[in-house]
Amino acid sequence: MGVAGDFVRWLFSFGADFRNSPDMTNLRFWLRQQRMDVQGNDEQEIIGRARLLFAKRLEKTLRKSETRSGAGADTGSIGA
Repeated sequence: MGVAGDFVRWLFSFGADFRNSPDMTNLRFWLRQQRMDVQGNDEQEIIGRARLLFAKRLEKTLRKSETRSGAGADTGSIGA
């Protein structure tokens, strides 16, 4: 998946209640943890790809959540 994909996977690894974003501060922190040396334009490229992947993953997560919450909803009327 590449560096951007691994970064996004890390952003989502803290559980459902944790909110994180694909910004430069988080990228640089993650790169230090991974002992990767990336500079300048490469950082911008990674951030661009990561933001797209993050948006797709967030959308997928929200769709799953809506599906689960809608599955238990009662659409019928009681006593009709």
